[in-house]
Amino acid sequence: MAAQFRTATTHPRAHVAAILADAITRQEAGGAPTFADEFLRPPAVEWQDEEVLDLVFHGRADSRMWKDWMVLLLRELEAPAYGLRFEGFIDRVSGRPHHGWRPGGERDRQSS
Repeated sequence: MAAQFRTATTHPRAHVAAILADAITRQEAGGAPTFADEFLRPPAVEWQDEEVLDLVFHGRADSRMWKDWMVLLLRELEAPAYGLRFEGFIDRVSGRPHHGWRPGGERDRQSS
């Protein structure tokens, strides 16, 4: 599963990864379940072009808190200071938007 974002500003690629690493550390220090217990590895940032990035999650089969972590990290990245806009989820197996969402954040009327 990947969460797709569009950036309004030019971010060095390492900057997005650093935001995520900091958010994970802060959430764990605040009592959130350990990220490594829910995911196989840290989220990967894959840039599709200069403005669009996919945040790829590799969950564990027995994970129970993966959705909570995804929501926490998506909210973190959507902070106005970062200039990132959540576009929707992409199914990494099929390459298609997931659950009625298309890139661009618009609701797919045919799948609702």
